[in-house]
Amino acid sequence: MQEPSTPRKLVGVACRPAIFLVGLLASCDPNAGGFENPTADTGPVAAIKLSFVNTLGENLYVGWSDDKPAFRLRRGDNSLEPHRMCIPDCGTGCACVSCEASNVVRVVAPGTTLSVSWVPVHYVTNTCEAEGKCSCLETWPLTAGSYDLTLAGTTQMEGGEEVAGQPGMLAGAYLGAMSESCTARVEFALEAEESKATAQFLCQ
Repeated sequence: MQEPSTPRKLVGVACRPAIFLVGLLASCDPNAGGFENPTADTGPVAAIKLSFVNTLGENLYVGWSDDKPAFRLRRGDNSLEPHRMCIPDCGTGCACVSCEASNVVRVVAPGTTLSVSWVPVHYVTNTCEAEGKCSCLETWPLTAGSYDLTLAGTTQMEGGEEVAGQPGMLAGAYLGAMSESCTARVEFALEAEESKATAQFLCQ
């Protein structure tokens, strides 16, 4: 993967993975812009521990993308895309290949905390010049600074089968569109050393 030599801003949201239909992640239109690449004087952050707390008396269900909850991320007024989506990497060897992503939902049991360790990077859409010409992703590290993170959840889900060897993970599942809507939100600061962010679900 070949990264730009200097940070640049690509302002405007080209696409966003659907929070309630995590598996339906389509390629972005490279002509529609991309997610902003933030600039900062400090370097990238090594890792961050994200924790989402369910204080309710029932299960919560959250979308899952890549190896982490399907949260949304902002820096100031700009949206960042923290999920790889079903799009190839840019750079040398870029290839336009088909990709199938399945809906995956994670159960957060009552009174428990869902914690993951996340290497904070985000993705910017560009154009793969391979045969067929398609969208591709550039990987950018998140730099130290203030961020806003939200994760949507529901009290019901539809369909799904438990993933072997991964308790609480349900493949082919959908978040219940008609169920109670819950959100975990936290504003946090990324620092040069390992950071932590904890958010508690609140329901409407």
